[in-house]
Amino acid sequence: VKGIEPGPENIVLELGVGTGAITKQLRNAGANSENYLGIEIDPSLVRSLRGSFHELNIVTGDA
Repeated sequence: VKGIEPGPENIVLELGVGTGAITKQLRNAGANSENYLGIEIDPSLVRSLRGSFHELNIVTGDA
């Protein structure tokens, strides 16, 4: 995650969000609903992640 600077010019796509370990680091680096999209295949994980990262866009899907 070092060197990633989410912002208007730097959109982040995270494939396979999992438990959110990297997601947390990305949020701390400035990721928000305007510059981040996370895709996770497991619907139960997505529900949990949305509770923990309500300010980020996390969707159920297969990349």
